Amino acid sequence: NLLRSLPPGRRVIVTHYPLFLSSGKPESRWRKMRDWKEMRSLCVETGVSLWLHGHRHHSYLLPAGEGIPFPCVCVGSSTQVNRWSYHDYRFDAEVLTVQRRSFDPLTGEFVDRELMTVKLPR
Repeated sequence: NLLRSLPPGRRVIVTHYPLFLSSGKPESRWRKMRDWKEMRSLCVETGVSLWLHGHRHHSYLLPAGEGIPFPCVCVGSSTQVNRWSYHDYRFDAEVLTVQRRSFDPLTGEFVDRELMTVKLPR
């Protein structure tokens, strides 16, 4: 397994599908990753400190908490009409800052929206 073969260090997982929804629960059984429990365990074992994903059409940050060993961040949609957005990520030691930017049809430009910060686990 690739994660187990990497040298020590901070790990960030980037996938299409989320590990958790904004509610902290997995997706419905029809849409969730079939092996999400095993994947979560592997991520804990190998020191993953952040999960970045898409798939959902709204942006959210889910901090680490009960049953959620590391923060999960959904970028939202970059292709859905009138919901175009992206994130600018900044890592500073153990703190992640996420600036969400979305398209403003009135100005024809991307503008700053939510600014989120979260402490990353070691």
